[in-house]
Amino acid sequence: MKRPLLFLAGCLTCLTLAQANPVEITFWDFFGGGDGIRMKQIVEEFNKSQQEVRVVQTTLAWGEPFYTKVHTAVVAGQTPDVMSYHLSHFPAGMTSKDLRPITSEELSQAGLKLSDFQQSVVERSLEASKRYGQSEQLFGVPLDIHTLVLYYNKTILQKAGALDPEGKPTGLENIDAFKKMLGEVKEKARLTPIAFSSAPADQASTWRAWYTFFKQQNGDFLKDALNFFHVTPLSQNSSSSLKCDSI
Repeated sequence: MKRPLLFLAGCLTCLTLAQANPVEITFWDFFGGGDGIRMKQIVEEFNKSQQEVRVVQTTLAWGEPFYTKVHTAVVAGQTPDVMSYHLSHFPAGMTSKDLRPITSEELSQAGLKLSDFQQSVVERSLEASKRYGQSEQLFGVPLDIHTLVLYYNKTILQKAGALDPEGKPTGLENIDAFKKMLGEVKEKARLTPIAFSSAPADQASTWRAWYTFFKQQNGDFLKDALNFFHVTPLSQNSSSSLKCDSI
């Protein structure tokens, strides 16, 4: 029974000889919105760029429906050649044997090495590999990382004297200095000069911001590497207060 390699880079390890008929690579993903549009464009451009390989893309429902279908495909022996997969779901995928390691040889054949990727993501992935996959190898090739973006109005900040010589906001040393800067700017400009995504339709971004503040205060949901819910009360309350204060 075959198990799929992860992400588009994984499929390149399959390509060794050009054939008269294109090698067909099945690719499952769960991308929607802008991510989905961009991924479709990447696949289409790749298919147009050469005649040896044709990627057949299928976009499925995000979340548990996707992973249920993957597991069913593994049991039936009808898995895709390449697929997207959340790092947070790696433990479940490894435990259920839905995934297999990508060997060093396969990475090398694809022209890839660990240093090509964000170190923190590789480290997280290898931690999961060792703990749940009993392997020292990656079970997937990093594709993207969710980054929180802070937008600020330089004109307003400049008028309020809250820009440093490099044109960046002042008050970034710590959260207290940041809140003080925001208060001073709001008082002078009567406007809120900084924003990040917190719309009800984008609950994930609100959660990520809260969790970022929570982790920065040494809070965690795990204690002594055991899988049970543990929260540092001070960190939780401080993070929640910070979110409320920013509204």
